[in-house]
Amino acid sequence: MLWIFHRIFSRKFFIQTLLGIFGALFVVFGIFFVVLYYKFPTTSPFTAIGDYLYTFSHPHKVMTKDAIAFLPYWRIADTKYTHFDRLSEIIYFSLTVDGDGSFVTVTDNETDPGWRWWQSSSIKDLIAKTQISGGKFSLTVGASRNKKIVQFLSSSSAQNMLIANLKQEVISRNLDGINLDFEYDGIPDATLSAAFTAFAKNLSTSLRAEKPLITLSLDVLPSGGRKPGLLEFAKIQPFFDRFILMTYDYYGANSEVAGPVAPMQGFKQKKFLLDVSTTVVDYKKLLPKNKLLLGIPYYGWDWPVEKGATFMSPTLDQTDANGYSAVISYGRMRTDRDLVSSQCFFDDLAQAPWCWYTDRDTKKDHQVWFENDRSIQKKFDFVEKNNLGGIAIWTLGYDKQYENLWNLLSSSFSKK
Repeated sequence: MLWIFHRIFSRKFFIQTLLGIFGALFVVFGIFFVVLYYKFPTTSPFTAIGDYLYTFSHPHKVMTKDAIAFLPYWRIADTKYTHFDRLSEIIYFSLTVDGDGSFVTVTDNETDPGWRWWQSSSIKDLIAKTQISGGKFSLTVGASRNKKIVQFLSSSSAQNMLIANLKQEVISRNLDGINLDFEYDGIPDATLSAAFTAFAKNLSTSLRAEKPLITLSLDVLPSGGRKPGLLEFAKIQPFFDRFILMTYDYYGANSEVAGPVAPMQGFKQKKFLLDVSTTVVDYKKLLPKNKLLLGIPYYGWDWPVEKGATFMSPTLDQTDANGYSAVISYGRMRTDRDLVSSQCFFDDLAQAPWCWYTDRDTKKDHQVWFENDRSIQKKFDFVEKNNLGGIAIWTLGYDKQYENLWNLLSSSFSKK
């Protein structure tokens, strides 16, 4: 009888112990899932766990400079090539601000692509993965049409609406930052500049009250440091943590001559309209250098031109007969069969390569200015030499599957 009682008691005790262990594990995992749910509201706890497992084999490198990358909605498919462990921040580009302070959701009778992708699960999962990997995730909002900018800055209610909308995005998605990209063309009325300064102050105050550690950045044009424009730098400087110099497209799609997308020098020599070095000198007079991030183009341009072998040849009118200018990304440059070494050169002032070829279909000459390992390394070195705050890559995904630029990023800015 004692033996039977002992067996029953032992089995019951074992079962109770087992149930207790499972119950404790259930509670622990339940709490863990709840924490993940609230900390990373844009993705599922199961996806977040997978992202944590990724970080175990890809621990984030300690960077000596900010290394951020813009992610336009049209490059989302290429995020599969991203090395999250080497980026300080990813900035989604972008949502457009309407004149009344709302986000533009419809363009040409269709859902605005920037808005559509912002609602996608791809971006929501990417926010969490970036943060779990050790980086920050931010959102670009802005406007590029003067009429809309004037309408927005002329209305306090429109500004308050945008601030409220941004606060909602920051809270609901646990965003780390907001990037402003207001590109006014020309010299505005002084009251408009004062209105932007007031808006920047209100935005900073409101968002920091909600999230004290939020990062606020502002995109600025290369010529903005020497020509009067919308921005009152001395007054707005305290409201932003970073100023991103858009040091690219010095020569772009509609240029009258083919030229380097981001020449390092050549302005003083009257060779180029402006250059990166001069742009930085201009802005260092206006803003703290540790707040300046140098825009790094991972692309160039391919133009139909009058005579391809002539340095900075005049471009042709863009027609079906002549052909059209086109972006040449770093990835495309690596595989483009038209770029043969015998017709390629490296300009010492621009610190950039260029090539020429004849189009097989149109029979027109083309001139191509682009960025490669050598030219991008020069830009990284320039950031280090000038003690700037870091770099801003335009754009994430332009280098496709190639590892070279990621390795340059590590060797230049990660602690050994």
